[in-house]
Amino acid sequence: MSKQDEIDWAENNSSAMKSAIAWLEGQKIRFKQVSQFQLKVDDVNYYPGSQTVKYDGKKKERFSSWGMFQAIALEKKKQELKMLEKTQGHDL
Repeated sequence: MSKQDEIDWAENNSSAMKSAIAWLEGQKIRFKQVSQFQLKVDDVNYYPGSQTVKYDGKKKERFSSWGMFQAIALEKKKQELKMLEKTQGHDL
């Protein structure tokens, strides 16, 4: 994937993709836009056009819900912050 691909995606993102990205950025959740159709938060893949959520390596575990993706993404952020706090606590 080249930087040009990412620029092209940003220019051509659907309104659903733009909304999902805006929400993730607003929540300060780390994510990656993997393709024109897919966002990734840790091991969770979200397809805004169909609102499908899939976990890496789990073919049968998929569901369609923007609200569920939001809850999962917030939980991933919470876990990341806990790990960061734990790591910083050991440095003291």
